[in-house]
Amino acid sequence: MPEGFIPSHGGYQKLLSYQKAEIVYDATVYF
Repeated sequence: MPEGFIPSHGGYQKLLSYQKAEIVYDATVYF
């Protein structure tokens, strides 16, 4: 895991939103 992978300035929120978008994308492709 590279240093600064989860920056303190809102990086965690961006990571969560990215995971949600990925899940929605996978669900769209699946269905």
